[in-house]
Amino acid sequence: METKYKDSGIEWIGKIPESWEVDIAKHVFKQRRDKGNMECQLLAATQKYGMYPQHLLEGVVKVAADTDLSQFKTVHKNDYVISLRSFQGGFEMSDYEGVCSPAYQVFYATRKINNKYYKYLFKSDAFIQEINSLTVGIREGKNILYDDFILLPIPIPTVMDQQRITDYLDKKCGEIDSLIGLQELMIEKLKAYKQSVVTEAATKGLDPNAKLVPSGIDWIGEIPEGWKVIKTKYIADKIYKGNGITKDEVFVDGDTPCVRYGEIYSKYTQAFKTCFSATNIDIQKSPQLFHYGDILCAGTGELVEEIGKSIVYLGSQECLAGGDIIVIRHHQNPSFLNYALNSNYAQTQKSRGKAKLKVVHISAFEIGSTFILLPPLIEQQAIASYLDEKCEDIDRLITLKQRKIESLKDYKKSVIYEAVTGKTIIE
Repeated sequence: METKYKDSGIEWIGKIPESWEVDIAKHVFKQRRDKGNMECQLLAATQKYGMYPQHLLEGVVKVAADTDLSQFKTVHKNDYVISLRSFQGGFEMSDYEGVCSPAYQVFYATRKINNKYYKYLFKSDAFIQEINSLTVGIREGKNILYDDFILLPIPIPTVMDQQRITDYLDKKCGEIDSLIGLQELMIEKLKAYKQSVVTEAATKGLDPNAKLVPSGIDWIGEIPEGWKVIKTKYIADKIYKGNGITKDEVFVDGDTPCVRYGEIYSKYTQAFKTCFSATNIDIQKSPQLFHYGDILCAGTGELVEEIGKSIVYLGSQECLAGGDIIVIRHHQNPSFLNYALNSNYAQTQKSRGKAKLKVVHISAFEIGSTFILLPPLIEQQAIASYLDEKCEDIDRLITLKQRKIESLKDYKKSVIYEAVTGKTIIE
């Protein structure tokens, strides 16, 4: 039977099946203002799991043991919670009984609905864009007001249609998520392969028949003849820390290129010639410059296994190093030294003794104390050229996988929108 459509009168919804209604959210939901719960566990808002018991999450700040949770807001199973992250879609559904932060807003259905249908609706791009247009900016996100939400028109399919849509999206999104997971697994394998290639070349060189000799350090073992084991500080002309450069001090038309420590993880792979960011040098109190060949190490990070990640600058301009960046100036082959500092044996040293806290730190002293296997300069150049070519090939494959993931995510968004607004015919 052919589905007949009508104009919803709402731009972001478009046409809907004739059997559907459109009404303001106030006529479907009501705010919950209670405090405490029989199941008094603290729930946190997450993108992946919705409202989730905080004690089961890693890397979040825990509330003090003596916190009176009876004063926190009540959350029942199938309630919705508005967190503060509207730019990510700040509506989360709860599969748990518990309480949440007083800063959050809780609401529940006052009529018979399929709760998962509205979970999908609240995560659709069209809904997020619409709610964002009503919100006021705070911090990096926006503050969603419940009073704005309840005046927003939303689609109200028949309960039977809500169930059909939910079943369809559970299956379809599950299939897409499996494909995304497969691509992510392949990326992790490629990254592991890349790391093994770097470590093999940085510890054994390129000649499989090279004579090996004792390194003098048990955990390093044998090394190629002519190589030496040396602490980074003894091959560095200077090791120093960057300074300043807050997010508000980054400008599109800034006069001086710069790198902030977080960008070492998010914007760069191993070598770079141009910076992603710029600032104005005259607003920096103690500007710390770096130039061609310098190695930049992240002094702060979220993962123990990545702390101290380094990148090498191969550009011609002088640039500014932000706070929590450790700069190494030297006279070795820049690319080889960077590969060596990112090899498994060096990363193991940088990570040793670090606790898995929300933020991990490493000092300039610790970077300087990291042992490096150092071949002669001519061999450094050969290894760097080899690794540049190999890593470029691997990075190209990783980029293709990442693009595939983005395409799948975009497809998933369109699938959700088409279904929750009735555009997809589901039998």
